[in-house]
Parts: sequence; structure tokens; C-alpha cells
Amino acid sequence: MAQNRKFQDFVESKYVAPGGIATTDLADLAVSTGKIANDAVVDSKIGGLLMQTQKYIYDGVSKTTGAKTLVGPSGAQQLPAGALIHSFMIVPEPAFASSGSATIALGITGGASNFLGATAFDNAALVKASSHFRHPTTSSIIGAATNVLLTIGGAAITDGSCEIYISFMIPA
Repeated sequence: MAQNRKFQDFVESKYVAPGGIATTDLADLAVSTGKIANDAVVDSKIGGLLMQTQKYIYDGVSKTTGAKTLVGPSGAQQLPAGALIHSFMIVPEPAFASSGSATIALGITGGASNFLGATAFDNAALVKASSHFRHPTTSSIIGAATNVLLTIGGAAITDGSCEIYISFMIPA
């Protein structure tokens, strides 16, 4: 116990003394956005390895087979040129349903199954309770800016919509 007291006395005399660290410096929000300059943490300053995530939406309006161009929460959105895809996650709500053997694939223009190959609509990858981030099935390098596609195959779906999250980096 004596050792702890000596250490505490040392800390108080060294750091809480005049010119040392004041207790107000250690208060909540000691490092806050108000104390960090704008653009202090951006791709160019951290070597281009800042992970970014875009959200895409399939609203479930078009249930027929074929490719559906997905949009972001604010409308049209594309994966940027040069993006290195790290992972993606599909969060269905409500769950996909079909009276046939519908499949769902996820990809980009020119590669409709780059992220997820044709998968049964009721597969664990497309069920909310078991959804998690997955790695793309094929190339994860985006050449030119491109659209994200959800493709329904085999049979139409009768219900379902989803949010899709795609995480990527853009090298400097």
C-alpha cells in the first residue's frame, strides 16, 4: 500500500502541479470534433486506407426476374472508381419470399454476381437473423465508377426488400 501512495504523490506533484496537466484537460470530450481541425483525418492524410461504407436500397417494388439497379438513401449512387471492396452485408426486411425457386445475386454493371453469386432467396446469406459481412465472390477492384445491381433469377419474388452495405477503401 505504501508503494501505491508514493506513486500517487509522485503523479500529483509531477502532473497536477502548476504547469502540469490540469484536471480540466482530462475532462469529458477533451478531444472533440471542435478541437480537431476540419479535414484533419482524410484519405490523403492517412495513406488512402480510410474504410468507407455505402448503403444501397432495394425497395422491393420490382419483383420480376432481372437486374435491378440499386440506389442510395438519397437517390442515384455508384461505387467510386478505384474502390477496393472489402466486404458487403445484405439486410432483408421484410424477408424475401417466392412461390418458385427464386435466386438473388449481388454485383455491379458488367459483373452481376461479383459480390454474391445466385443464391436461393431463403438461404442464410439472405436471412436477417444470420446476415453478416461477407467478402466478394470474385474481383473486388472497381475499375470505373459503377452501379450496384441486385439480380433476381429463376422465378419472381413475391415479397422482400433489403438494405445493402458495401465497405471499401480507395488507395491514394
